[in-house]
Amino acid sequence: MKPVSRAEKVSFYQKTFLLTLHLLALLLFLSGICLLYGSSGFREGLSWVNPEHYEDSPAFEALLRDRVQQLLGYVRYRDVFETDGKFDADNEVFSYSDSNGAEKLFSVSDVLNYAKEHGYSFDNDYRVIHDDAAPGGDGQTYPITWRAYRETQKASGPGSAFKTLDTMTREVMQCLGDYYRGVKLFNTGNSNLYYFLQIEGRKDYTNRPGLTDAQARSFGRYAIFSSENPLPNNNLPETPNKIRSLLLDEISSRTAEYHLILAVDTNYPLKDAFYQGVLDYAKQRAHYAYGLALLLSGAGLMIISFLLLSFLSGRRGRGSREVFLFPFDRHRFESNFLLLSLLCAVANFLANQVIARLLRLILPSGYWDFSEKLLFAAIVYLFFLIFYFSVLRNYKAGQLWQNSFLRELTYKLKNRAKDVSFAQRITIYYLIFLLANLAGATSVTLLLHGKSLKHCPSRFSSASWISGSTSISTRSRPRTMRLRAPSARWTRSPTAVSGSWIPHISTGARRNSRPQSTTSATVCSAH
Repeated sequence: MKPVSRAEKVSFYQKTFLLTLHLLALLLFLSGICLLYGSSGFREGLSWVNPEHYEDSPAFEALLRDRVQQLLGYVRYRDVFETDGKFDADNEVFSYSDSNGAEKLFSVSDVLNYAKEHGYSFDNDYRVIHDDAAPGGDGQTYPITWRAYRETQKASGPGSAFKTLDTMTREVMQCLGDYYRGVKLFNTGNSNLYYFLQIEGRKDYTNRPGLTDAQARSFGRYAIFSSENPLPNNNLPETPNKIRSLLLDEISSRTAEYHLILAVDTNYPLKDAFYQGVLDYAKQRAHYAYGLALLLSGAGLMIISFLLLSFLSGRRGRGSREVFLFPFDRHRFESNFLLLSLLCAVANFLANQVIARLLRLILPSGYWDFSEKLLFAAIVYLFFLIFYFSVLRNYKAGQLWQNSFLRELTYKLKNRAKDVSFAQRITIYYLIFLLANLAGATSVTLLLHGKSLKHCPSRFSSASWISGSTSISTRSRPRTMRLRAPSARWTRSPTAVSGSWIPHISTGARRNSRPQSTTSATVCSAH
């Protein structure tokens, strides 16, 4: 056995170190991708981390818009469920007509009693839940004649106005849940968002009595909307036009006077959603920066180690021109490619059956698809490395083409071509030429055919393109179009819209005489 020289040992340790470094860099690269994907601003690029302060970020604007939308809904429901600023269970919320035509009114207490009897209740976040074991309603639908609140869905037809009492109970309880969440958010002293809303013909709404425009400007971030000024007075990063749209939608009148003051105390003395948003934004910026650093550093180390491994691959030692081949390298690279592809498919199948299921025990459901794709990409890359360095060693040894199935096939074809006569070669070349032209003509025909189908008036148009010309008969009324199929014709309805045809199949009766005026055209041309 030939003794191992010192140069070969050094080369082996170098390759081992570089391979280990490359795999660690791959791990850093994948970790960086995971941190970036887990960030809340993953699909927004680098722009979302540019603002240094949370109040200048899109996240703050989105939270403010969401809170304003909840606030306007809460203001709406205060008029429904409150009397003199206090909750009143005797307020009427909807009415319906019974089977005798008499109108019946339902108050909040009636809805709650019906909900108690039929298993409807609230969870800790005032979401409506239902006990399936509770007795159900009679299932009869009634015409709803009035609602004290705005409908969440517009009626799509006359039948949409008919509802069961269970449906109306759930609908009212959803509105009541929105009202309770608004009380919890805005009127319990647990919000850094202060508001004052004044609408013509309605009472004033506020969670900070005496709030003025000047006082709002002292809190940090503010936005003041008035019917007298089309431009909002604000110091937000972007003009809050969407908030004005929400306000006008709530008022349901473009002529009513209004005045809305919004102010966020940026000192965040209360631990609400804005306070949590500051903490989350700082944390997300840090995670995004760490992920970006890991991604770039991992990619850089991968490129450097990959290039060095490519340079040292196959070399026995420094200065040596001899190339070392593993037994796997001595096979044809086409067979190696097929073998590695098969092994890669098997590895991915096992990974999906074992590793992916283990990851599902750890990761939230929103990350399952991403983790499976990342696992697939990592496995494919590892098998790519094996195939790449095998091909590279064969190339350095000068065996890539010599030990190729393609070379052997080319050699056999050349030897076979020597035994072919001139007439046979001409025939083969001509057949190849015909096949190429036939393939091109078929492709163009299918392309034009596909475009023409988009302009055909109905499904039977495709049949007319295949069968040939179609005769269309034109006269005063009705107009008929005769296809060349036996005992079948298409009749155009006088009341139908242009381009619509009604099929009519004859029962073997003799065709009518040909009309005086006949126009021949294809279906698409008629359309």
